[in-house]
Amino acid sequence: MHKLIFLFVLFSITIPIYSFGRDKLVTTGVGGGILYSDSSGTSHFWNPYLSFTKHTETEKMEIKSSADFIFLKQQFLQGMIKGGSIGLKGTNDRTKIESYADVFKIENLRIGIPETIPLAQSGSTISLEDGFFFLFGTTGRMEFSSFPLKLALDAKLVTNSWNSGDFFYFYGYPIVPATGIYSIQAEWDNCFSISISAINSNPFFYSNDDKNILGNLTFLGLKQGLKYKLILPQHKFYTGFDYIYLNNTGNLSLTSQNQQYVFFPYKFLNAQWNGILHLINVFACYKWKNNRETSFFDIYTGCLACVYDYENYSASYLEKDNMFFGGNKGEYSGKVKILQGSALVYGNIQYTYVPFSFFKLSVNKALIFPLMGKTLKKYIYPEQQSTSSPRKPSPNQVISAIKTILLSGLSFSVSFSF
Repeated sequence: MHKLIFLFVLFSITIPIYSFGRDKLVTTGVGGGILYSDSSGTSHFWNPYLSFTKHTETEKMEIKSSADFIFLKQQFLQGMIKGGSIGLKGTNDRTKIESYADVFKIENLRIGIPETIPLAQSGSTISLEDGFFFLFGTTGRMEFSSFPLKLALDAKLVTNSWNSGDFFYFYGYPIVPATGIYSIQAEWDNCFSISISAINSNPFFYSNDDKNILGNLTFLGLKQGLKYKLILPQHKFYTGFDYIYLNNTGNLSLTSQNQQYVFFPYKFLNAQWNGILHLINVFACYKWKNNRETSFFDIYTGCLACVYDYENYSASYLEKDNMFFGGNKGEYSGKVKILQGSALVYGNIQYTYVPFSFFKLSVNKALIFPLMGKTLKKYIYPEQQSTSSPRKPSPNQVISAIKTILLSGLSFSVSFSF
């Protein structure tokens, strides 16, 4: 068993390089650290940035640009991500507007396939070449003076594409054009808030010779949330829940013409499916600060659970008739509920210490505990279904699991300002 250690270390230095007076400031800085480390390697990142800020007693404007370099060097995840972002933020007494754009290039991405996946072998990978990712978002918030109501509108546009890919079972690459994510939130009396979010996406999947093999694929999502917030001089608490609805449909067409390699087994393989997911997310957060505002403590926790899962599928195939394959044909269909009964428990604990105005130290611990339902566990760990009783873990496995729980998601942040 590999010894997994998740360690995130962030080191940041902020230096004002020029001041145009009391109301204008140019600042530069750099951040970096370790994202993930285990016996197979260490993944890390660097993030230099430059910002310009102008402010008065009632208004503030900030322009910030940054570059991002991420190096993935794990056995199960390899590649390089490089890009940049620019953002504009403006606020006054009643309104706040923020816009941002992110562009990333992803080179030679390799994702390892677990050996427990059916037909996978040791060392099997998913490979994607020369990816491009673009995100544009804008947010607007408005506060009314006549009654205690705040409105927030948020819109995001996401696109993603690749040049070629190998998904182990077949060759191909995805293209995600113009995915829209929209949300509106209303908050009453700085206490209760309700939000509605929607996502609509129509991705495509092409073979490496640019033939469409995955058509009529749609994702439609809807999220409704309710949140309660309580604010005291030294304490802040909020809790709430989200209901999430996801719908997906699609069809797959693999043929010997769009999968031109010798060991592709089929003359054709056609599949259709449609599915519905209903998710519930329950969360709570508590924040505390001392009187001098030198110590800050935040704790956030939640649980995302799948309460209903319906996936309906059908497929037909015809094998090649040669020395490797027997020319068999068949049809099958069914209904599965892979995610129903599964949940993800998550949380985050952070302590920040600011003894001086120019120095800040933060310690952060992220927690993620997947709880798999019976069907999902059968797909991921099929070998456990054939044993009458689970194996007792060895002492080394117990020690490794304890280290993983204690060190995974642990991060440190140190920053200086001059």
